[in-house]
Amino acid sequence: MNRTQESESTTQQNDAATLLADFRNYLMKGALSPEHFSPFDQLINQLQEMTEKEKIRDEISSLRTQFPAIGSEFTMQGLAFVKKHGYAGDFEIIDKIYTQYTSDHPEFRTWDQFFHNQAAPQAVRNRKTYFKETLQKISASCADKEIHVLNLASGPCRDLLEFFQESGDERFRFTCVELDAHAIDYARELLGEFAHRVTFIQQNIFRFIPSEKYHLVWSAGLFDYFDDTTFTKILSRFIDQPYIIIGNFSDVNPTSGYMELIGEWYLHHRSPSRLIGLAVNAGFVADHIHIAHEPTEINLFLQIQR
Repeated sequence: MNRTQESESTTQQNDAATLLADFRNYLMKGALSPEHFSPFDQLINQLQEMTEKEKIRDEISSLRTQFPAIGSEFTMQGLAFVKKHGYAGDFEIIDKIYTQYTSDHPEFRTWDQFFHNQAAPQAVRNRKTYFKETLQKISASCADKEIHVLNLASGPCRDLLEFFQESGDERFRFTCVELDAHAIDYARELLGEFAHRVTFIQQNIFRFIPSEKYHLVWSAGLFDYFDDTTFTKILSRFIDQPYIIIGNFSDVNPTSGYMELIGEWYLHHRSPSRLIGLAVNAGFVADHIHIAHEPTEINLFLQIQR
């Protein structure tokens, strides 16, 4: 290492130490007031961009044991990190994003408000709206006596509940493939009087093979946990389906630093061209492929319609 490199390394270390000290100071204040949302967000992004990521992650891991705002399931970002159901993006945290849950504890509430103010949770809520609007379009254009939708990794099913409540179309039947038995139990209870319109299949997506054609195959937030090889392998199983929509977070996600550093919540972010390429690799015709997005343009939707 030459003197220039040594100097740059020392500067990086000093910068990281300063940023981590600022991070600790925010935590020590307890509550996070709205005027600090933006500067704290900028601080996280600066930490994410540092080259000494392992050291930074170790320091933040140490802080989690001292500050429940980031280290316990009592706040949204703590819940993301703890992964109480064993995996990232579980049904509980997704439903709390949908409902904009905030703690009753006055200090923790401010951190929950910060969480929901982030772009990614907003995109997730927009994704729910996008799904319901898609179902309404199918309802208006389809003359069939029954409309059957396949929902992959269905999670809490609040989107279905709201659709049932808002739509008078009783032709819809949903088949939900979900591995987590707790998610299925939660969804059934949440759906209540509408539960009879949903069939749950508790199965790993890697073993699921569709046995019929659906009016829509929908996946809100499953495929951005897959690497490219797995993405194309699973998508190719639906090559005969007439209409498919796959959600995937864009590679332009301003919340990625927050998700990864605080929540250790990792996704495979993809560009529109990357999604199109993966669909083509899975055997679909390019002319049948379209990329849509919700208002923040963070959550992309790979649409394949023959």
